[in-house]
Amino acid sequence: MNINLLPADIYTVVSRTILTKHDYSVLPNLYQPLIGPDAISLYFSLWADLTNNKENETYTHYHLTSIMNTSIKELVEARKLLEGIGLLKTYYNAENNTYLYLLYAPLDSDDYFNHPVLNVLLYGALGKVEYDKMRDVFTMSKINLNNYEDISSSTTDVFKVIEEPLLKQNVSFKKHRNSDLKIIDMVDLEILKDTLKDNLNQDLIKLLNQLAYVYNLDTLALTNILKQSINTRGGINKLELRKRARSYYQTIHGGELPTVIKRTQPEYLKTPAGEADKRAKMIYVFENTTPYTFLASKSNFNEPTARDLRLLESLLLEQNLKPGVVNVLLDYVLRTNNNKLSRSLVETIAGQWVRLKIETVPQAMEIAEGEYKKYQKQPNKKQTTKVVEPSWFNSEVTKEDISSDTEEELVGILSKYE
Repeated sequence: MNINLLPADIYTVVSRTILTKHDYSVLPNLYQPLIGPDAISLYFSLWADLTNNKENETYTHYHLTSIMNTSIKELVEARKLLEGIGLLKTYYNAENNTYLYLLYAPLDSDDYFNHPVLNVLLYGALGKVEYDKMRDVFTMSKINLNNYEDISSSTTDVFKVIEEPLLKQNVSFKKHRNSDLKIIDMVDLEILKDTLKDNLNQDLIKLLNQLAYVYNLDTLALTNILKQSINTRGGINKLELRKRARSYYQTIHGGELPTVIKRTQPEYLKTPAGEADKRAKMIYVFENTTPYTFLASKSNFNEPTARDLRLLESLLLEQNLKPGVVNVLLDYVLRTNNNKLSRSLVETIAGQWVRLKIETVPQAMEIAEGEYKKYQKQPNKKQTTKVVEPSWFNSEVTKEDISSDTEEELVGILSKYE
């Protein structure tokens, strides 16, 4: 639901949890690599509203933008990141145009490193060396108790319990609460029913959707992995299921673990092979190259900046654009905007494509062509920089032989990182 947030709009913060000293270490070390410092700043700013005032105090969003030194647009982006990672839930009252922010605690480090999604994404964000260092930080040291005897007093030795009816109260006390990730259904349960049989339950469905999301698995691949994860009693070994899903992904991707920006267009949305013209080859590149690799190819395969990587993650996670569509969007903006990746321009176009439900590469190319032609026909437009028409534009050239420069570009893109 897209709502135009204004600085004067009112919000209230409600705590659904308590924060511990451990949480203040988990948030910057385990969550910040995935959502960035702006989202963490917003999280602590909302907590400060609770700390400084009583619960249910109202504020304007201008208050947040002022203390964070940020814009409304950047504030909304940070809020979505907190929502997506399970630290915040947002409710909107259309009658009086007010917002309610429910704060949740981060996962304990043990739960985080055993989470089927967050653990893998952290590995992808940090790399093996930094990931191992971070895991060591939160690893509990081992104590050898072989030469010791437990002489601790028991509870029954120290305390006596009496019956007190007045202590029985029907109230809900504050405790350490987490909010799980919200992942849409990504598997076809009808196809999986025969394999799952009596094992089908909500916990398993949630795990299957998480694995399908993080390892980019279709239902057929997941079915094969499930069959290999059935134990001798006919039940599903969830730990084995996670290991086999990870192993399956690593086998296909040269031992690497996934990140959200290193996925290609889903198979069911790819264009059937057959054509060999310039446009068909460009479609193939868009569909079979990860957004990370495609963006790197635009700067001689140098590592994209952290800012550009966050933009890619926003397009894929928040806008929910498909990887191939993101590639078309990147190519279109870079070629028509003097090689500048303007975030505001990218997000404006992305929003339009989301509303138009653009999911395939040909659809994205067609809409980009149409927008470019409308721009060119605008009267009295001032063009201060050279606008380069993407080579895949214009149906008249789709049957031409591909040029040597374009051929070299396509081969270069596909030969790197894949």
